[in-house]
Amino acid sequence: MNGFENHAGFNITSTKLQLVEVTSESGKIKLSNLSEVFFNIPLDFDKDKETILLTKLQSAYDELKISSQLVCKTISVALPLKLFFIVQLPFDNTLLYWDLLEEFRWELSVLFPHIHPDELSLQYFEIEKNMYITKNTAIVSAIPRKYIELVVNFCKNNDLKLKFIDSAHFAAERSVILSDKAVPEGLTLSVHISENSTSVLYALDFKPIYTN
Repeated sequence: MNGFENHAGFNITSTKLQLVEVTSESGKIKLSNLSEVFFNIPLDFDKDKETILLTKLQSAYDELKISSQLVCKTISVALPLKLFFIVQLPFDNTLLYWDLLEEFRWELSVLFPHIHPDELSLQYFEIEKNMYITKNTAIVSAIPRKYIELVVNFCKNNDLKLKFIDSAHFAAERSVILSDKAVPEGLTLSVHISENSTSVLYALDFKPIYTN
């Protein structure tokens, strides 16, 4: 496939580091690596300091490299759903981008008063009203910046090029969309079950329209 860049995906849970590597060979995309390693001591995202999290992550990665020869230098990282604050909110589409971000930050501060909004990195997906959603809404996803810094530092230490950071559910949904087995049209439902939570995501013609 022209223009395809070899890519590795890391999924980080509290108990293990998982790797999937996709490469191009003779114009075809193939799964070239699939592996996982358990942390000697589970990650405690709530209590562990960033230096401790980074040390545990590096130790697991070093062990992974012994059994799996990593080819790709470009990676994406999926983080546990519990680290994210994800809500669906109505919005005023006359607001400018930065004004809309501030509006969403304020909404998050009301919904999650224990989190300071300035400590969050935020992105959103606009959803136009359709046959299922009667007004314009946005799926807002936010994560404390310290977890992004953790991944960035891990990549720097290992000479890896970071492309995406996403929640495990959104990352899984994106991989399904890229599959040639994906349903191209209509309403679809995906369910993600993790250690302590379950999330659902409805999509219409590959575009998310509702999550909870």
